[in-house]
Amino acid sequence: STHCISSAASDVYKRQGETIEVWGNPERVKDMVYVKDFCQMLYKAVFVDRECGYYNVGTGIGTSLIDQVKGMIEVFGDSNHKSDIIMRPDMPNSPQYIMDIEPAVRDLGYKPQYNYIDMLKDFKFEMENAAL
Repeated sequence: STHCISSAASDVYKRQGETIEVWGNPERVKDMVYVKDFCQMLYKAVFVDRECGYYNVGTGIGTSLIDQVKGMIEVFGDSNHKSDIIMRPDMPNSPQYIMDIEPAVRDLGYKPQYNYIDMLKDFKFEMENAAL
């Protein structure tokens, strides 16, 4: 999912102002966890007093497809020439899921620190500074 977001964000960045299609139901949600929160979870899991088990990694919050697209336009788009959005409900829906992170919150003290927009802003910073 993160690769798809970074690829889509890169496309919005490179083709600023072009029309973007949103396929399927724009209200379908995904749990958009950032790799920095994933690393936090891994670090905390190393120190948990358990012999075995698993934890879901996520934020516990869904970000709708339309909010994902609007976020990419906001962060990566040209403020003078924003991309238009065309809804395509006739096209296939994207998967929908929100992770149950309660066991990780309870057992590990896990608390996601980054939201979707924070993730996009970090992607943009890395894209703009990659050549340095």
